[in-house]
Amino acid sequence: ITSGLKGSNIDLNQAMKRIGDISNRENNQSFWTDTSLSNLARSGGLSLFGKGGAKTAEKMRAFYAAGDDVFKYGTFVNEKDKAKKVFNSYSKERQDEILDKFQKDFFYDPKVADPAAARKALENAYLKEEAARITANITPVYDRIPKLLELMRGVPVIGSFTAYPAERLRNRYNIMKQASEEISRGAAEGNGKLVLNGVKRLSGFGTMVGGLHVGTHLLNEYNNFSSEEDVLRKNAPEYDRNGALLVTGKDKKGNITYHNLNYIHPDSDMLDAVT
Repeated sequence: ITSGLKGSNIDLNQAMKRIGDISNRENNQSFWTDTSLSNLARSGGLSLFGKGGAKTAEKMRAFYAAGDDVFKYGTFVNEKDKAKKVFNSYSKERQDEILDKFQKDFFYDPKVADPAAARKALENAYLKEEAARITANITPVYDRIPKLLELMRGVPVIGSFTAYPAERLRNRYNIMKQASEEISRGAAEGNGKLVLNGVKRLSGFGTMVGGLHVGTHLLNEYNNFSSEEDVLRKNAPEYDRNGALLVTGKDKKGNITYHNLNYIHPDSDMLDAVT
């Protein structure tokens, strides 16, 4: 069993919000000092427009953080449920081994006299730690990006395209790594639920990456644009040819009009590399 963020008994609040919360960066005076550069970075360049721009940036950040927190919370709850099902599928002896290792790794003290209640508290702490560890690995945690990229977020235009791709790259790697570990460990232990978790994680990731192409193709079929899509696959510019091409019709000159939806996909960089 791999341990999570060592030295911390990570709770729901940390998994949902505190990991990567913007307020943590603002309170870290060793990095964020009250300078024009830091104000520029924190506002995403909007502080160039004075106090009004800075206030707008704060509201935008708060709105984005709220949505990000809901996403992290949902991921955490889902991962905890998966961990519980896997844990319950083990024998009593194997469960005790897992909890004993967790207690030693994290120096966890249930602080409950009753043995049954102490075991329940230990089990819950273990499940929360497993869920928080995976959540932190597969969702964006902007505190983990290099400081150079963090500072680049203050550069107008390009600053908006630095932190997320860096985190998304880490998330993609960890999704595939987590899935492969679940499949291999589940097979070695004869735990079908753990294997199934890994298979579902891989298939879900594959569906998310390739779903846009399938969806646009079905829309083209529905709108009777399948022949136009075939023409585009042969004659469109090379950088568009293998994209998720949504045909919209024809212009006055009879040229096929379309949109390449690859560019709205969060994994567009990977799609461009493989298509």
